[in-house]
Amino acid sequence: MVEYPEKENQENTLEEVFILNKLLMIIMIINASN
Repeated sequence: MVEYPEKENQENTLEEVFILNKLLMIIMIINASN
């Protein structure tokens, strides 16, 4: 396994959470419009 610095890991997880939140918002908007 490749070890990443903690800082990089945190940034990656923050980006993933941000993307997931965006997807959730889009899904909620689509559901609300139906």
